[in-house]
Amino acid sequence: MYTKVNSNLPLLSGLALTSAALLSACGPEGEFEDAINAELQDREMCWNISSSKPVTFPIKVKRSFGSSQDLHPILAGLQAQGLVELEVLDTKFIRSDKIDLTSEGERHDIWTDGEGFCLGAPEVVEIVRFTYADNGQNENAASVEFTYQYEEVPSWLDRDAFAGIPGMADPEEGYAEVQKSSDGWHASSWF
Repeated sequence: MYTKVNSNLPLLSGLALTSAALLSACGPEGEFEDAINAELQDREMCWNISSSKPVTFPIKVKRSFGSSQDLHPILAGLQAQGLVELEVLDTKFIRSDKIDLTSEGERHDIWTDGEGFCLGAPEVVEIVRFTYADNGQNENAASVEFTYQYEEVPSWLDRDAFAGIPGMADPEEGYAEVQKSSDGWHASSWF
């Protein structure tokens, strides 16, 4: 007696697993990620001066009146990486920073007039958790917890030198409110 074995059985089970995996990737997490990334793309991390005129280095920049704050993390990272030289100038009430590009900073052309020193924009790394509004009864709004990291950073940037900026060296936690509208999901805020 001859029994024919269905050789398509392994192929069919493989297709079923692949289909299940693809369908799970199409869940709301992908839509939430797209909505949050659309909001984040306009949040490029830059340090700039208030003048729109072309800059000639060195420049002198005043800190806020009575400010005892540390150096801005972008300036601290540029200094740590050897791209700028900084000198703190103290007067009675106002602290100023004298900023000059090093030859390495000039070589990498790290300053862009009108934008300043820019390091990239944050992007979602992972959707950690989400909760629909009204105790899960409203699937048109959700609170989303995610991690993000700065991407598309300049080629000269050493992430470790800018570790003082959350999301630069390692992924950082974020939180966003998303709302569904007629044209898809939109992030209304993030923090």
